[in-house]
Amino acid sequence: MIEAIKKFAAGYRAVGIKKTTGIEGSGWLATILKDGRVLGEAADYGDGAAVHVRFANREDEQALYAHAKATYPQFQYATADCFLGDLVNYELAIAKLKKQAQKKLMKAEEGELDENGVAKSYSSWSAPDSPELRASILAKYPNTVFLNDELASWEDIKKPRK
Repeated sequence: MIEAIKKFAAGYRAVGIKKTTGIEGSGWLATILKDGRVLGEAADYGDGAAVHVRFANREDEQALYAHAKATYPQFQYATADCFLGDLVNYELAIAKLKKQAQKKLMKAEEGELDENGVAKSYSSWSAPDSPELRASILAKYPNTVFLNDELASWEDIKKPRK
């Protein structure tokens, strides 16, 4: 699951995400990074309009649009909206899963994938992660990949201060 998100993101990350509510639904504000470097800000104000992208460097913005177009070739317009929206949703989902992984053992269900190849669901055991529980599960299901291990490889990045 995490490897699929990393492949989709191609080095882009959304940090400092703040959820908002607009006249047409929910939205968000985020700082966009590429390979650890701050590119600028992006915002979906929840007003039905396109995602607002404000990057300091025009080439970085064009590279984002090119990556989004390559990621969503089936769409003619709003590819950056789709890419940034999915990126923010993945970041929020990972943050939630990381909190849950502190309390229980989890695995991604690789059966049903979204359009980016990311697992849509996960299973969890109502017990804390322990070597004994892992051994018991691996004895029955030797190909199990634990989501807890994958989540550990996702680096938490804080929003850089200005």
